[in-house]
Amino acid sequence: NTSTIPERFVWAAGLLQHSPEENMLEIGCGVGLLVAQIAERITTGRVYAIDQSPSRVAKARKRNRGFIDQGKLYLEEAGFMEADLPLFFFHRIVAFNVNLFFQDPRQELAKIKTLLHPAGKLFLFYQAPFEIDADAAGPLVKNLEKYGFTILGIQCKQLNPTSAIGVIAKPI
Repeated sequence: NTSTIPERFVWAAGLLQHSPEENMLEIGCGVGLLVAQIAERITTGRVYAIDQSPSRVAKARKRNRGFIDQGKLYLEEAGFMEADLPLFFFHRIVAFNVNLFFQDPRQELAKIKTLLHPAGKLFLFYQAPFEIDADAAGPLVKNLEKYGFTILGIQCKQLNPTSAIGVIAKPI
């Protein structure tokens, strides 16, 4: 039921274009709204989701109990750098409104390279509390390129209440 899911997560899930057998990771899953959209499309693949907030992970577990019980979804309360995740496993890694990618994400991007499947892609989404355009992706693009990623696409979408951007990248 997408009527209760914020428009930004429906849009982001659509851009992932993942196959049912692919493995996915969401960094900073919050209360599990985007990961629910992702897990809905998974058959033989696996979805991992991490967040460092105990209360958010508890809400995500409750919201996604069915996917957890089916073995499709693994939820972990952990910071990204501390999380124990399988290497060269994920076809898609996604983060929505995870500010660390705007700062100096050298260590995080190095870890992402070790987690991505050889054909894997990184998707970074951001919706600010004010109106933005594609130029807002500039700092993300700069950091990704600085730390060994090539940009596959930049998306900007007018959403409610404000526009969101998405940057799609893969390791060089």
